[in-house]
Amino acid sequence: MISSERYCSSCGAANAQDAESCFACGLSLKITLPLPLETTSHNNQHLLQQRYRILAQVGKGGFSAVYKAVDTLFDDHPVAIKAITLSGLKPHEMIEATEAFNREVMVLSGLNHPNLPRIYNHFSDTECWYLAMDFIEGTTLEKHLEKMHEGRLPVGEVLEIGLMLCSVLAYLHSRQPAIIFRDLKPANVMLRPDGRIALIDFGIARHFKPGQAKDTMPFGSPGYAAPEQYGKAQTTPRTDIYGLGVILHQLLTGDDPSQSPFRFAPLQLQDEPVLAGLEPLIMQMVEMDAAKRPESIAAVKQALEGIASTWSMQYVYGLQARGMPTIARSLSLISFLVPLASCSFSMVIASHFVSEDSHLIYILPAVILIAPPILAVVFGHIGKHRAKTIPGMGTSDGLAIAGLVLGYLFGSIYLAVICTLLTLIAH
Repeated sequence: MISSERYCSSCGAANAQDAESCFACGLSLKITLPLPLETTSHNNQHLLQQRYRILAQVGKGGFSAVYKAVDTLFDDHPVAIKAITLSGLKPHEMIEATEAFNREVMVLSGLNHPNLPRIYNHFSDTECWYLAMDFIEGTTLEKHLEKMHEGRLPVGEVLEIGLMLCSVLAYLHSRQPAIIFRDLKPANVMLRPDGRIALIDFGIARHFKPGQAKDTMPFGSPGYAAPEQYGKAQTTPRTDIYGLGVILHQLLTGDDPSQSPFRFAPLQLQDEPVLAGLEPLIMQMVEMDAAKRPESIAAVKQALEGIASTWSMQYVYGLQARGMPTIARSLSLISFLVPLASCSFSMVIASHFVSEDSHLIYILPAVILIAPPILAVVFGHIGKHRAKTIPGMGTSDGLAIAGLVLGYLFGSIYLAVICTLLTLIAH
């Protein structure tokens, strides 16, 4: 839940968590680990604030560490405890750690969005500042990429993640004043088991200040940070648009932007005409000049929605679906004829293969006709559930709906079974 880098308190550059000095300015870096492991005892005397029991450390970086804990006052509800140590820090490091803590508390306290962690409590002791917030189950996008071939994702999954990030950024940018996240990167995006995402680590987020020439201090991660984050100008919502563009480019190409900042290779999408608008959009998002980027995250989302809609109509993980609307229309017309045809069909089977005095004459037609629609409906609902809960499967929703249409269509056959039974009883 916390990035694996620490930010230099002098120049703001992101360094590896085990770095002894800043790669950019040479400042000595001091890594500290708050909340020693002996406090993980289940003995009540080790409860933080007499309520939080620490279970395990799940992340560390900079002046901070994050722990999974339970809130004993609320039925052991799982929470994340972010601890920022103050002991042993130099004066300027203590100022930086305190400012980062206060910044995160200030930004997150007023937010309520399904893709953001909620703050439950914040407190301190003689050595640490503590922040209790939602514990986000799942894995980071960074870890997810490490498991993928060539470090890239299928186009459908990229578009879905991009749209979810657009939604949460649009929420942040619509606050008054606007909140600029400033640190978009795969390590700060959590992929939840239910298919949703969560944006984490608001340690360098800030409120936009109209009229300010530039930020007080430069912040950001090399490769993902926009040019203005290096102290040239104030960061704006277009700074986050740049970061999102970098992520989308990385997810599609597998290129690590930290290896060659500000350089973006072509996406090689010539064989995908339905994605013709994606490369120009991403290249506009990563323009060096902020004024040349899309004017808002809403404009980016609208463009991505158009591309995703076209993509979902043409492909679902390699399966062409161009004829799906026509098939659906054809099935809707056939639905008027199926019950009448199936009624005659079931009667023929019953009269030729079952003796008249057998009860199977009533059961066999029903079994034959009910099985296909039941299976179609079951698999259709499973498909819709997977489309909603599994990252990258959202574009398969159309196929699932078609399955449901087919299932409910042939469900009308059940009415034909009733017709058959009534006919047999009458004779």
